[in-house]
Amino acid sequence: MPLLLLPLLAGAQTEAIRIDYKAHAGCPEEGAFVAELKARTSKARLAGAAEKARTFKVRITQGGPGSVGRIEAVDLQGAVTVREVSGAKCAEVVSALALTAWLAIDPDSLSSPPPPASSSVPPIASGAPPPPPTANASASTPAPPPPPKPDREPARRTVLELALHGEAAFGIAPQTASGASLGAELRSEGNGAYTPTLRMSLGHVRNDLGRDPDAAFAATWLGVDACPWLFGASSGFSAAPCARLTLGLLRGEGRPISDPATATAAWVPVGALARGRLRLTGGLGVELDGGVAFPLSRPVFSLDRPKTELHSTPAVVGVVSGGMSYLF
Repeated sequence: MPLLLLPLLAGAQTEAIRIDYKAHAGCPEEGAFVAELKARTSKARLAGAAEKARTFKVRITQGGPGSVGRIEAVDLQGAVTVREVSGAKCAEVVSALALTAWLAIDPDSLSSPPPPASSSVPPIASGAPPPPPTANASASTPAPPPPPKPDREPARRTVLELALHGEAAFGIAPQTASGASLGAELRSEGNGAYTPTLRMSLGHVRNDLGRDPDAAFAATWLGVDACPWLFGASSGFSAAPCARLTLGLLRGEGRPISDPATATAAWVPVGALARGRLRLTGGLGVELDGGVAFPLSRPVFSLDRPKTELHSTPAVVGVVSGGMSYLF
């Protein structure tokens, strides 16, 4: 759903904001949320197309018998504040989320004194007796119930994301080795950049795809990535630094000879990489990884007859991969 921009609101000092609103079927439209916010504050205005603005991302989903609402406020420095509310009726949740946005935009409103109450009782003329009390004279008008209060800051939640990448490895063979990998990622999300993430991936690359080299090399591995931070999680693009441990096998085969010789060695590099992700519609994303690794052992592949070295693993190897991901 495209971003819904709040119309220009009156006020001497206004803040540029944007609202990204999505709700399940049966909930009020985004216009109801905007109307709630406009009724509470005049300290917000329309953000221009190229203007920086604080963004309020509102999501309402069905949860049990009622609705669960989540609002993420992302300021100009990228800091994220998250609140969740729940209610039996979606309209109550929308009202509570609008209250949360109002307090974020206009926190001073809580300390503003209420306007003096106007009296509907006419003045009494001097010397005239007071009017007799009416039946409702002693009954006070009940105050309207306050909107539901936002719940406390939500606990961290764990999400699952799958990724399919094309791989290019440099250094495991005389030529670039290419292939693919499939990964599964568990991520613990909360406020701020601290987002512990663990990804496991199974991959395979070889240097004879589309070519016929004198020596063929292939690597099959299980990789484990640990990524403690995720920057820009609530924006369209995020980035994460990761440490990687790889456990696998590196296989070499001499060609062209009448009796090809093969050898297999353990492949255990450790290293670091950077991962960037561009979030598309729904749970889809596009990922790009790049990094270096340091093999704990450096196999050397050679032929005995004649004595020929086919490949010596370097001290540093590189990897670049990219592909699609899906967030559940």
